[in-house]
Amino acid sequence: MPLLILTNGIRLCLLVVLAGISVWIVPVAHLVIFVALAPLVIMAIWGLWLTRDLRALPSYPVRFLGLVALLLVPAIGVWWVVLRPYLAVVVFAVRVTLAGLFQMPIADAGLVDDGFKRFLDLTLPGGGLRLELAARSLSLAPYLALVAASPIPFVRRIRLSAIGIGLMCALQSIESIGLILLGASVPALVSLGEAISDYLTLATGPFIWFLLAVPSGAWWAPPGPTAASRSRSPSR
Repeated sequence: MPLLILTNGIRLCLLVVLAGISVWIVPVAHLVIFVALAPLVIMAIWGLWLTRDLRALPSYPVRFLGLVALLLVPAIGVWWVVLRPYLAVVVFAVRVTLAGLFQMPIADAGLVDDGFKRFLDLTLPGGGLRLELAARSLSLAPYLALVAASPIPFVRRIRLSAIGIGLMCALQSIESIGLILLGASVPALVSLGEAISDYLTLATGPFIWFLLAVPSGAWWAPPGPTAASRSRSPSR
């Protein structure tokens, strides 16, 4: 708990400093810190708990977490490159599902850009609605960084990256459909749905990485003596 409070304090101080430099930077920084960086910080705290208290890990994975932190920046770049086609698939899946499965009379559905934000814009006979999609999709970045840093064959990293992107696209589509249906049928529950969505945004990347990569304590075990060094060691 003290580490979480300290981390949140550092986040707020950083946002205040950035606000003094330029106001428009604050929403972008908040998005990156909350969606991309926060899941990795929580994992780092969990690593301390697993190592020190539960003894589930042979040693704290300092090198692995450092590599993940370095790879997070290019992972955000990859997210930005795939953002447009990724969200296009989400918009298509939402429109087809709502119109076909739930018989919602959708006149039009499209993706609207507004700075760094990307909105699903639905046009209905009685009006319309907008749902922000880009922030939720940024959970791709910590997932890709975790996969890239994992000590597994390169081809498997590529395969897991592609599978993870597909799974997260499907999950975001389902989540978007659920929020839209809540807004149309039970508006009072939208706030609860958004809170659950925020939690899923933090948890999705690390959870899917854990599910697909299946990490083990052996990944972070200190290297033992090689066969050659053992053969050179004097017998007792």
